[in-house]
Amino acid sequence: MSRFRYPVHLIDPPAHFVLKPRLPIAASTTFRHHIVPPATRCICPMNVRVLLFALTIALLAVPPSHAGEASAIVEDINMKSPPVQFMDFLEPGKKINLGAGGTLVLGYLQSCLRETIRGGVVVIGSEKSTVTGGKVEWLRVECDGGNMQLTTAQAGKSAVTVFRAGSKQKKSKLPKAQLTLYATSPIVALTGKASKIELVRLDKTEPPLSVAISGRVIDLGKQNVKLEPGGLYRITADQRKVLFKIDPLAETNSTSLLQQLIRL
Repeated sequence: MSRFRYPVHLIDPPAHFVLKPRLPIAASTTFRHHIVPPATRCICPMNVRVLLFALTIALLAVPPSHAGEASAIVEDINMKSPPVQFMDFLEPGKKINLGAGGTLVLGYLQSCLRETIRGGVVVIGSEKSTVTGGKVEWLRVECDGGNMQLTTAQAGKSAVTVFRAGSKQKKSKLPKAQLTLYATSPIVALTGKASKIELVRLDKTEPPLSVAISGRVIDLGKQNVKLEPGGLYRITADQRKVLFKIDPLAETNSTSLLQQLIRL
């Protein structure tokens, strides 16, 4: 057996260490070092914990998916056999071919951008469209961007605020509105079944208003309903509720759905 000055129980000898046998060794003698190949070395528990921690941080840094969430609404469309209809909510990635003479008007719920598109192929984005082979006109309107994208579940959770007022007690703080409208006559888009909607004013004592409905869209302007600028209201359909206010400078005759829209 060959004798070495280097202890064989060590895994990796230093780079400057030279193996020198004490006795002359024949040319045919082979040396076997007890060195574990890198591929067979185990990973210590500390390294495993570090790797798992880094993986968790990386997963948390990935932004949540917005798939299935509408970003735009169809305000108008003029073409033969339109693939979408008035008041349709569109998700990012939706493609619409207007051909050569089709016209489409979109309102973006997050960016408050109103687009008038003539011809070409339209791809819906999160805040604006991508148009190929057509012309686009943009108009930024005043709207409560983002809040119009509340889901029914979110609206129901945030509408649980209790409002009480008594003659012997100080007036309770008014609940916070979930949505601000910039027109006095809302347009309501229903997300579920309902036979009527009810409007109740919260900042003043007024008789509640009940309106029968037969479809999924109701234009309160066509029902001669005009709400007071600065007022705070609660609108209810079945068990779904939304608290909203009318901007003090709200327009009487608005031309954009983005200023009037309530999803309920």
